[in-house]
Amino acid sequence: MDLCMCVEFKLGVSIYFQLIKGKYRFRLCLAFTRAWKNACAWQGKMTRILIPKGIFLVGALVFEAPCKSTVIFNVKGAVKAPTDLNKFKDDVWIHFKHIHGLLITGGGTFDGQGASAWPHNYCDNNLNCKLLPTSIKLSFVNGAKVSSISSINSKFFHMNIYKSKKIKMKIGTGDDCISVGPGSYKVTITNIDCGPGHGISVGSLGRYAGEDNVMGLEVKNCVLRGTTNGLRIKTWANSSPSLTSDFLFENYFFPAAF
Repeated sequence: MDLCMCVEFKLGVSIYFQLIKGKYRFRLCLAFTRAWKNACAWQGKMTRILIPKGIFLVGALVFEAPCKSTVIFNVKGAVKAPTDLNKFKDDVWIHFKHIHGLLITGGGTFDGQGASAWPHNYCDNNLNCKLLPTSIKLSFVNGAKVSSISSINSKFFHMNIYKSKKIKMKIGTGDDCISVGPGSYKVTITNIDCGPGHGISVGSLGRYAGEDNVMGLEVKNCVLRGTTNGLRIKTWANSSPSLTSDFLFENYFFPAAF
């Protein structure tokens, strides 16, 4: 919603790239991608991208490495997605890819503005449906932490983690706290405190022919508060064959579960 500029601040071994609002109104803030490009090129211990307080309406964004240091994506304001689905060429709104070392934090909000899109979700009845955009996706990310942010009104999933390692986050949601999808391998989920919602789910599995198996899942030391389910494996009716194996569920507590 605001024209932004990228302002650079050097502080010791760190560098800040801050987005500041101008007086003009635009639907896409190019400073996001410019700040990311500059931050990735910085050679130091870490870089910080600061999105200040305010409202920023941005279209689909891809933040991709290689980066030369750990990136701290510090969101203080509210980042809002377009309501027009034609603005999305892919099924992701904000996509972090091929990054080693990432922290998403700051106390701000990612608002998917999904209410206008929800009536267009036909995937329950149509295998060939077009997926609505996920708000945030981490693909091929190694070493990331997500804390102290809010994701609201997502058009589809709030967050999708794909082929990534060493991801840490604390979750509170009204749907699945965590959903483990096809192709997941050697996933460890520990010390999750979440709820309300549907608990921790594997699946739904078997929707499409040839889906990859789910193998090597450990869920330990978790608290699920007021969830409609605890731990479950979901499959579609008349699902295609797939394999789930080597699961360990250990030391979990369900206060006020339904």
